[in-house]
Amino acid sequence: MEDELIALLTTGEIEKAKSKFSNKKEDVEKALSFYNIDKHKISKESDEKVILAADGSVKDTITNWGLPIAYQKKIVQQSAVFLVGVPVKLIQESEGTDKAFELLTKLWNEMRQDSKNLEAATCLYSETECAKKFVPYRDADADPTDMSKSNSVRCIVLAKSKKDDLYVLFDEFGGMKAFARGYEVKTGNGTLVPHFDVETADNYYFSKKDDEGKWVTEVKKNLTKKINISYYTQEKWDSYLVDKIIERREYLSSKRANNNDAMGDPILVLEGDVESLPDKKELVKVVQIQPGGSASYLYPQMAVDLIKEEREDLEKLINYITDTVDLSTDALKSMGQDSGKALIMKFFPAELKAIFNRIYFREMLQREISILKAFMTNVIDTSSEMRAQCEKLVVTIEFSTPLPDDVSEIIEQLSTSTGGKPTLSQEEAAHLNPLVKNGKVNWQKLQQESVTTLDE
Repeated sequence: MEDELIALLTTGEIEKAKSKFSNKKEDVEKALSFYNIDKHKISKESDEKVILAADGSVKDTITNWGLPIAYQKKIVQQSAVFLVGVPVKLIQESEGTDKAFELLTKLWNEMRQDSKNLEAATCLYSETECAKKFVPYRDADADPTDMSKSNSVRCIVLAKSKKDDLYVLFDEFGGMKAFARGYEVKTGNGTLVPHFDVETADNYYFSKKDDEGKWVTEVKKNLTKKINISYYTQEKWDSYLVDKIIERREYLSSKRANNNDAMGDPILVLEGDVESLPDKKELVKVVQIQPGGSASYLYPQMAVDLIKEEREDLEKLINYITDTVDLSTDALKSMGQDSGKALIMKFFPAELKAIFNRIYFREMLQREISILKAFMTNVIDTSSEMRAQCEKLVVTIEFSTPLPDDVSEIIEQLSTSTGGKPTLSQEEAAHLNPLVKNGKVNWQKLQQESVTTLDE
């Protein structure tokens, strides 16, 4: 199938080539219809209605409120932040690989990989798929005498929300044989030119339509001998189980808004013959009614408590099913009265969800490290030393939680376990002090002050 695909690409039969790939276009578009509030069902019901009088003239114009609520965004945001909101740490587990690890961490930081991880997690949980594409790059430190040589790597997040259509081709064992990206580029005159880029372990195939509407393909060698793509996918989007509940919650808020417009203000009911009504500008308003008449206010008789209870119940279900922490003002007030341990337990469902998500994300990050090692040995530094170190280099991924550690409890446990003996050196404490900018300089100054005090 791969040979057939390449033949289609090189002969410009791109539409046939696309049929060789699998894609999730329908699922992704459906996921985004829930994530983007302007596409919510309730948003389409928001409009203005004209009320006509008996003679056909316009009596009044009323607004039919359709109020979307961005629950999906909050659900996705919490999932992404609890997973990689605190940057992951790369830990070198091998010996004699310092040079390779130093280059790896340098590339990781240059690519702004911490923000790319958060961006990818957000796209994955809201769209069900995304990809990170790694490309060779020349920065200011590149060799000016050899313009063909790259000395760095850049990472691009691809997703439908960024106007990318993603295509993947797997073999029978689940290994990726090819990856493709469909997108459009706007020219200087405003024309959108379709592009279709395919990557295999051997080559890049860059296809675009020419001025005559024909597909033209340019082939370039893939120097890493590896598909430089990490493709993230999951079956459903994060809010899938509660989208219907959210629709009901939006409906209740919208209906209440419409009712408030129609019946929110009390209605004056007059019975009998009215002699005069007060002017709007009068401070003391008096209604004059002939004997036997009466005046009263009409208030809507609605089951306000039942509606309120349903809204609150729906919100609890949304948060419970998606393991989303309630961060409303009332919830935060109650958290302020809790102990550190109780506070952590309130966030525990979100933390459990993050632990589950780390299994897949760790696998993907390990793949990305493998891709970077391929760039390091085949593009950036082709020396035998770098190749040998990369072959031995073992890097593990460490995730962190955004929740604060209960440091006082940890220190108390350590003190108890050592019979009250010190468990932290003065030098380490000087480095860890959050009030100083440079722990090393702080320790040096403390030593100098100590020596000065002894001399005196």
